[in-house]
Amino acid sequence: MQGGSSHYFVGVPISEEIREVLMEWQKKLKQLIQYKTWTNPEDFHITLKFLGAVDSENITDVLRMLKEDAQKYPDPFHLKTSDLKFFGQKQKPRVLFMEVEDHPSLKSLKEMVDTRLKAADFRKENRPYRPHITIAKKWKPEQTGAFPLEKLETLKETMTLPVDRFHVFRIDPAKTPKYEIVETIKLG
Repeated sequence: MQGGSSHYFVGVPISEEIREVLMEWQKKLKQLIQYKTWTNPEDFHITLKFLGAVDSENITDVLRMLKEDAQKYPDPFHLKTSDLKFFGQKQKPRVLFMEVEDHPSLKSLKEMVDTRLKAADFRKENRPYRPHITIAKKWKPEQTGAFPLEKLETLKETMTLPVDRFHVFRIDPAKTPKYEIVETIKLG
């Protein structure tokens, strides 16, 4: 896309083990509730920073900023995952996700990414950072009826996620999966 812009974000990939658990959860949930968007298993990730539209000339600068002094990023670490949670009201949960531990190294990585990209005029998010892996978005209550909160209680899985890198992803809503890795930055 010469001169055009695409949407990008920075995120942490997940392990195959966690992907398989989330696929099982989706399989069970799809029998109970309707969501407009179910995350493609290849697109599961933990977002560090949403960049939005970035033109093809400026993405090169973004990648350079993120790669500068890469050895200053935290050393590789492990996160714990846990329960199925949601954003929104209990009666209308707009986003379903797997909760991820708010680990000090993850916070540090997020802050470093924010700081580096502030120089490129990407603003820091106003709301608190809540790391998670999105499973589904945009609940359709008119097709589902009451939301089965009690079923969420059964979907728990404490797992360990090794974090040794992060990616810059380009979003292509017309493709499946819709996230393409543009750059990989290793930790430590």
